[in-house]
Amino acid sequence: MRPLKLTISAFGPYAGRMELDFEGLGSCGLYLITGDTGAGKTTIFDAISFALFGEASGGNREPGMLRSKYAEEKTPTEVELTFCYGGEVYTVTRNPEYMRPKGRGEGMTKQNADARLVYPDGRVVTKLKDVNAAVKEILGLDRDQFSQVAMIAQGDFLKLLLADTKERQKIFRNIFHTNLYVELQDRLSKQANAVKYQWEDARKSIRQYVEAILSDEQSAYADQIRQAKEGMLPVEEILTILECVLEEDRNAQNDLEQNLRQGEAELEETVALMTLGERYQKTKDQLSRQEAEEASAKVHLQYCQEELAEQQTKCPRLEQLSKEITAMELTLPEYDRMEEVRTNISAAEIQKEQAEQDSNIATNVKDELTAEIAALKEERKTFENIAAEKERLLSQQQEQYRQMESLQDLISGIHKFHKQLEAWKTYQQIYLAASETSEQLQREYDAKNKAFLDEQAGIIASRLEDDKPCPVCGSLHHPSPAVMAESAPTEEEVKKARKLCEKAARDTQKASTAAAKEKGKTATQEESLLKKMDKLMAIRDIPEAEETAKMRVSQLMDSIGALAEEIRQLETSQVRRDYLDNVIPQKEETLVSAEEKRRKARETIATADASIGALSDQLFSLKAKLIYESRSAAVSGKNSLERERTIIRTALEQAERNVAAAKDKLTAVSASVVQLRKQLEESVSVDLSALTEKKSALTAQKEACLKQQKTIYNRLTTNRSCSHSIRKKSAELAELEEKQKWMRALSDTANGTVKGKERIMLETYIQTTYFDRIVARANVRLMKMTGGQYDLKRRKNADNMRSQSGLELDVVDHYNGTERSVKTLSGGESFKASLALALGLSDEVQMSTGIQLDTLFVDEGFGSLDPESLNQAYNTLAGLTEGNRLVGIISHVAELKERIDRQIVVTKEKCGGSNAKITV
Repeated sequence: MRPLKLTISAFGPYAGRMELDFEGLGSCGLYLITGDTGAGKTTIFDAISFALFGEASGGNREPGMLRSKYAEEKTPTEVELTFCYGGEVYTVTRNPEYMRPKGRGEGMTKQNADARLVYPDGRVVTKLKDVNAAVKEILGLDRDQFSQVAMIAQGDFLKLLLADTKERQKIFRNIFHTNLYVELQDRLSKQANAVKYQWEDARKSIRQYVEAILSDEQSAYADQIRQAKEGMLPVEEILTILECVLEEDRNAQNDLEQNLRQGEAELEETVALMTLGERYQKTKDQLSRQEAEEASAKVHLQYCQEELAEQQTKCPRLEQLSKEITAMELTLPEYDRMEEVRTNISAAEIQKEQAEQDSNIATNVKDELTAEIAALKEERKTFENIAAEKERLLSQQQEQYRQMESLQDLISGIHKFHKQLEAWKTYQQIYLAASETSEQLQREYDAKNKAFLDEQAGIIASRLEDDKPCPVCGSLHHPSPAVMAESAPTEEEVKKARKLCEKAARDTQKASTAAAKEKGKTATQEESLLKKMDKLMAIRDIPEAEETAKMRVSQLMDSIGALAEEIRQLETSQVRRDYLDNVIPQKEETLVSAEEKRRKARETIATADASIGALSDQLFSLKAKLIYESRSAAVSGKNSLERERTIIRTALEQAERNVAAAKDKLTAVSASVVQLRKQLEESVSVDLSALTEKKSALTAQKEACLKQQKTIYNRLTTNRSCSHSIRKKSAELAELEEKQKWMRALSDTANGTVKGKERIMLETYIQTTYFDRIVARANVRLMKMTGGQYDLKRRKNADNMRSQSGLELDVVDHYNGTERSVKTLSGGESFKASLALALGLSDEVQMSTGIQLDTLFVDEGFGSLDPESLNQAYNTLAGLTEGNRLVGIISHVAELKERIDRQIVVTKEKCGGSNAKITV
């Protein structure tokens, strides 16, 4: 992968839109990214990483933090990268999530993160998820792998160098895709555990079957069965004892079956004799009951016959009642006619009374409406020209509202201007304080730096040793070395003073930018205010304009209130006018309706008088012919006669039924007595008490035999099942035990858990092959950078047998022949070792995976190296550019600026933000 063109907009410290044409740097060799501290050198790497993967190059920069704080609100935040891979050119564009102005109206809205990838053939992929997958497919790397092999960010060098076995396992797993070996290890472990669980389950099953064995407490084998359940006997011996117990129970079962057959025969004979005796006694008891019932039936028949004779004496009265009821039924229609006439007379009288009331009401309504309509028409004449007057007042009120809003807007603007003026003064004070602090720290740093440089000879002299060459003149003797002044500052103090000075300068620049920004806002607001003041009142003095505006607003509010009261009164009159226009026609219609109701009521009165006279004559004629006053009284008399007839007739019929029933019952009872006497003569009498006692004894004996037989059958069934299951599980246990041995050995070997041996997993063993090649490639460069002093070496032997090992790293010191942990290296030595290891990893990934990385990005502190080490590191990085590789370095070391001509120079702008340009 090689970047061709990078476009950055409102990203990090870059406020505007900036383009970097990487093709101007050539296709191979070194280039340097240099510039002021904090200007945004690393942001260029961040932008490339963000364009490809949606993440910055450093782990401490989230996508939501990438929006430039210096950018204008309308400037979009996005990164566009055109890159070449495998001879094909791709373009990817991304933007993070950030807040932007709304397209319509005021305020801000959230711009969601988005991405777009254009393929060489013009095909376009959109959406974050799809673009991420496409970039990973093209490069063959994800963001973490890319940061390990192509873009090494600040602080990431030492992670690989100082990592232990577990940490390197994770790193190599992602890079060399060794997950399948982890899956194999897990699968072998799970399979071994599964066989172990099966073996344990088989043992538990045998134990459960043994514990389920049943035996009689009186058995000769009871003690041996107890020992078996306590786990004191082997399986084969348990099976032998179990066969003996089964044979013992089978013999006992045969004896019980013979005894049971004999007892059942004797019990059947006893039950037969008891049945005959019970039948005789039952017949005798029934005969006694039937003879008593026969005598009672004869007495009841005589009583029923006497009751029937008494009811038959009432038959003449029944005939008389029937004649009277028939005669009354013939007169009932005349009673109905009389009731109808009475009802019609009442209805006519009510109709007449209602009509008289309606006539009086209609007359009163007519008189009242006539007077009311005349008064309403007179009031309506007073409501003329209301609409025109209201329109005039509304127009006047609207104009005053417009004037008041303009004045209130001016007052609000004056208040905002006063707040902005105070803010500007505050920022000015902050800038002046920061500037004073920065100048003081700059003077302190210049003094310490000059003193430190003046004492360099003394520093070199303090390190001289006899018989060793001087680094300046080469002499082995040092007769008169320079002496350091006691007050000379140390290098650490100078560096600390420089950092404080640089931080103060950055703070001063930020304060200056903020103050300038507030000054611009103040001037803009003042100019806007003066324009409004000229337009509204021709006053240029802001305090005077504010006081005048407040006075005019108060006057306008009073005037608007007075106009509102006049308009309200007009609206009230307008409502009354509309009401009159609607109600007068309604009342005129009501007057006509009242006159019509009065006419109809008088006609109804005349008709009702005529009807009442005719109906009264008919009622007099009907009363003269009828006995009762009303139909209800006639019906009541008829019902009384019918009740009397029903009572007599029901009593007679019931007496006849009682006599017939008494005769039938006596006949049936007499026949039953004859039959029972015959059965008693044919039955046999036995001693039931003795037979009952014998039956109970035989039944108890049978139940005891059955219970014992059931117990033995249960033991036989359970013990046969236990014998079969124990034999089956015993064979299965032997097979599982053998399988478990070789499965556990295979799992322990793959997972590095073999007792007494180093804990190296299968995945780690595979990774050691890659690691050995990485170390070999790293040593080629480390030997050059250290002048042949150091070699990296993978530790062959583990420190202990408890922790995972295989990927630990040591360093070999060829100057003194020692071998020690890489964690003992000094800062500069660690930098060289970690850089060599990172480069070795990059080479190995490309060789083993076929991934093409035509560009390498290095962001690390070269300032910690002495001149010789810096020269060695430079030569090493320059060696990487052989062939067709381009290597980018971030550094502000002066020697690198002199050596590397091709540069991307990043500078801070005075107005805030940064800019970058390529120089060749």
